[in-house]
Amino acid sequence: MRVLTDLGHMRELGKGIPRMFDEMERAGRNPPEIDLDGSSRLHVTLQNEVVFDAETVAWLERYSDVGLARDQRRLLAWAHSHGGTFTSREYQKLAHTDIYGASRDIKDLIRRGLVVSEKKGGRVYKVIEAAPPVVIPEDLQPLVGDLRTRGFLRNADVRQALGVERDRVRDLLRAWVEEEWLAREGKRKGTKYFPGPRMSL
Repeated sequence: MRVLTDLGHMRELGKGIPRMFDEMERAGRNPPEIDLDGSSRLHVTLQNEVVFDAETVAWLERYSDVGLARDQRRLLAWAHSHGGTFTSREYQKLAHTDIYGASRDIKDLIRRGLVVSEKKGGRVYKVIEAAPPVVIPEDLQPLVGDLRTRGFLRNADVRQALGVERDRVRDLLRAWVEEEWLAREGKRKGTKYFPGPRMSL
């Protein structure tokens, strides 16, 4: 297997099962069911049953960089599609865990500021909405590096980076300024475009 991996005929060892879990979660399905029978055969069951709709799966992306465990992410998605709240018992059933495992994971979510208890000492928890991820326009993405290093852009920079005509550059810059990705300063040849309020560098 190592030889096949080194030759590029297969992926790295140990990547397949985590990828199955990730793909099923991304598709809004239940995680794979894995069973090893007495004959050392591995059985994997993938259920084509939608658990979370596309809107919920897209909403969950705002938590992708937080470093949550898979069951914690499923809990947030479940709570989102059920009014934004959950109980410890619901989490135990969802994650197939006991009260101690549920308590540990919920306390971790509280510590991260993602969940609050609705009442002091209560068992109903509310998900705190995270801000949606900032998605920079596709045409602007190749220019972010220049903005970081130099602090501003000129019309010629955009033309050169994107390989487009002057009229197209003018339309793009106007749209980026209106959408507050960039802020315009100066006139004519002295015009510079600086990061706007929405641009986090």
